[in-house]
Amino acid sequence: MCIGVPMIVESVEGMLATCIARGCRRDVSLMLIGEDAVEPGAHVLVHQNIAMDVITAEHASLIWEAFDLALGADAPRGEPEFEEIAEC
Repeated sequence: MCIGVPMIVESVEGMLATCIARGCRRDVSLMLIGEDAVEPGAHVLVHQNIAMDVITAEHASLIWEAFDLALGADAPRGEPEFEEIAEC
């Protein structure tokens, strides 16, 4: 099973976006969704540094809540337990 991690787009340059999630910044390929599909502030679902889909902020929040429950995270939302899901 693959896990998609919600991230927020910070910048877009061609088919590459710089995205952040809980303090972890990544360069993410936009090859599957296209560079015109996102702009800074958009939420994307990322797997293996590839954006798979554009999602809403509400959907991203629900995914993070599920991760927190599954991992038993006690830290307040926004802390970098993201590293437990995907190494920075």
